[in-house]
Amino acid sequence: MLSSVVQRYREFGIRFSLGATITSLINLIIFEILVLALFAFSLALVIFYIAKNLISTPIAIDINIYIIIYSFVLCISISFITSFGPILKLKSIEPAQLIRGGK
Repeated sequence: MLSSVVQRYREFGIRFSLGATITSLINLIIFEILVLALFAFSLALVIFYIAKNLISTPIAIDINIYIIIYSFVLCISISFITSFGPILKLKSIEPAQLIRGGK
């Protein structure tokens, strides 16, 4: 997420220049974080269940709903933490500077 936000500064500058508010840009980033985190978490859950069924060991691996919820919250938290810095920087940069690359 960190590199995604930083690499898209030019896009954000153009959107901002065309009338988007900083709040709408931040909402866009937050929505993308949630979608990507949900996709990544779902994929990881599917891979886990496939691997669990393929590995035949006497040790049973059991995951209940609380572990799944805790893992999902942790996944989203890490995504937000890694995007927090670029979002703050996005708020402080002028649109013209964003279009030039945000440096």
